[in-house]
Amino acid sequence: MPAVWWVVVGVVSVCLQAEAFNLDVDGPSVFSGPDRSYFGFSVDFFKPRNNQKSDVLIGAPRANSSAPSSSVVERGAVYSCPWTNSASCQQLEFDNTAPLVCYPADKLLYSQDRWVLVLLARVLAELKFSVHQLSEQDTSVKFDLQIVSSNQFNNSSPQISSITKLAVLAKVSIRGVSAPDQVLLPIANWKPKDPPVVGDDIGPQILHVYELHNSGPSTFSKAVLDVDWPYRFNNNGSLLYITSYDTEGPINCTTVMEINPLNVSNPVSAEKNNSSTSRDRGTEGRNRNHVHKRDLETQDNLQKLDCSTVTCLKLRCQVGRLEKRQSAILFIYSRLAVNNFLKSDSQNRSYVVRSSASFSVIEMPYKKLVPELPANSTTVSVSVLWVTDVPVPVPGWVVALAVLAGLLLLALLIFIMYKLGFFKRVRPPQEDCTEKEQLQPEENGNTDA
Repeated sequence: MPAVWWVVVGVVSVCLQAEAFNLDVDGPSVFSGPDRSYFGFSVDFFKPRNNQKSDVLIGAPRANSSAPSSSVVERGAVYSCPWTNSASCQQLEFDNTAPLVCYPADKLLYSQDRWVLVLLARVLAELKFSVHQLSEQDTSVKFDLQIVSSNQFNNSSPQISSITKLAVLAKVSIRGVSAPDQVLLPIANWKPKDPPVVGDDIGPQILHVYELHNSGPSTFSKAVLDVDWPYRFNNNGSLLYITSYDTEGPINCTTVMEINPLNVSNPVSAEKNNSSTSRDRGTEGRNRNHVHKRDLETQDNLQKLDCSTVTCLKLRCQVGRLEKRQSAILFIYSRLAVNNFLKSDSQNRSYVVRSSASFSVIEMPYKKLVPELPANSTTVSVSVLWVTDVPVPVPGWVVALAVLAGLLLLALLIFIMYKLGFFKRVRPPQEDCTEKEQLQPEENGNTDA
């Protein structure tokens, strides 16, 4: 960067004042300067102290200076243009040897009655820092700022310090999903087995997944995740029978109730990362019935089965340290107890079964900062829809139309066969019959003597 522009940066905060003006678009004054010098890059007005007529000051950052002692190419120049139509502009001379005197009112620098520099614009810079190796005891960050130019003299500005206070912010979210999110009853060719041996003897598998994700930027060290699970239906049977649960990440879960007391096997649970298995589970109990979209009910019309209407068990999970972009995941494998939905008081009804999860961050690893501890909750639903296939009677007009179409097709075929001569028979010649009639008297012995 040319030396003169480093000077602009160094004194911009001292000698610049902001003003505004309007342009005369009806009677403009046109000024011109050297080609490729960025003439007109910045424009300002200057009115001398002796109240002479105002001049227009125009900057050209890439112009060659007219100073005889200058050895820098394209060091930039400032032109003074009288405020008259078609006026010529004069380049202002620079002097780098004498001390500088600043006149903020005129926005000019003078040195022994000679022009030195005109400040025409404010220089703004945006700096982004990534701070590393901060300890958990720090409460602020200090930045030391200084401008260093390529000038031969006074090439460094005074050093200033900027102190930025630290704050704690951890954007923690919880989300959940059910696979599948819909089960259709009754399931074809399914029969309960008592006692059940495998999970399919109870019903189709329902997998609920809860993920606790820290989007940062801060880290939390401890959190609690509580899951309310709809366990028993109508106090006389299972609803969502938990066969097992699994975790991923720094999370550990416990419950006061026994998990899988019937000790049924659940081989599908070991394939949580298999996408094809997830697709198969998502369609279990769904493709076995032919269902039209109009036959399905919306969740607003379904009977809700949650902890307010059924018996729930609680899983409590302790979540450890989660840094930015890290997650803790809980997988809950269960079986829908289909046999309880086949009872007379539950048939021909549709339900939505909901589990819920809530979390709260209880500790963050920052001793001297006051953090805001995040907390939130979510629900996961699976719809249990009862669908009955009722044969739809065929309307009478459809039958009549089908019969009429059949008759027309038959008449068309007969007409085509007639045109092709199918019904024209070729009769055999009659000569054989005449000969037989002539021979008949001889055969009876009636001959002439």
